[in-house]
Amino acid sequence: MSEKDVVANDWGRFLGNIVVNAGIGTFDTGKESDLFCAGSLDDIQLKEDEIQIETSTKNGPAIKMWAKLVKKYLPFAEIVYVADEPGSAMYATNDPKMKDMYIIDSSTAEIETNYEVSPEDLKRLLKELLKTETDDLDALIDMLEASDYGDAICVYQWEYEDIAHCC
Repeated sequence: MSEKDVVANDWGRFLGNIVVNAGIGTFDTGKESDLFCAGSLDDIQLKEDEIQIETSTKNGPAIKMWAKLVKKYLPFAEIVYVADEPGSAMYATNDPKMKDMYIIDSSTAEIETNYEVSPEDLKRLLKELLKTETDDLDALIDMLEASDYGDAICVYQWEYEDIAHCC
């Protein structure tokens, strides 16, 4: 599906090739695609009853493209995605298990980086780190940002987005 190059590119296994070769959209040089497909297919793994696909994309996940592809070839399947771009502080998912989760991006030895935590674990960790009894998570995050750790530790909540409306 991605083997025939539709357009010369530096992306490797270009997502635009999947769009065109699967017959779910167009990609014309110099024109916008009818589907967002700026990126590459990096890895595919089959695990029990799921297919895990890893991509590198520009400006967020290509959800509409994947939804059209799944609708055409696996109409009974469900898409669950996790998209992160730490440099842009973008953490998005439709995975219900991650709906209330936080991620810590850290450049300090006190806390490991890209560490996913529940709200309760984040509270406990920040209370210990900041040596406070405050129990309000928003206040703790504000205290962290104002502390000496403010430039070294960033806390983000996964943005939950139901994709049923997109396709």
